[in-house]
Amino acid sequence: MPLRLAVRQKEDGTFEYLMGFDDAKEEDLHISTEGVEVLISPEQIPLLDETVMDYTELDSGELRFIFINPRDANYSPPADA
Repeated sequence: MPLRLAVRQKEDGTFEYLMGFDDAKEEDLHISTEGVEVLISPEQIPLLDETVMDYTELDSGELRFIFINPRDANYSPPADA
């Protein structure tokens, strides 16, 4: 089953990211990456455009999905190395 990505913009401008398995709809944007079919509904595209999603280990050893999205009020660009 495809993985659907969505985002909810909170009153303070920050984003809450949502993921779940769902059936595809004809109007969805379909992306296939690493053998996973990802769905995004048309109304979500403006908020998710240019977003990078990754699965990474945090300093505490915890594994989690992270979203790097320049449209999120909490976004800060990486420092130049």
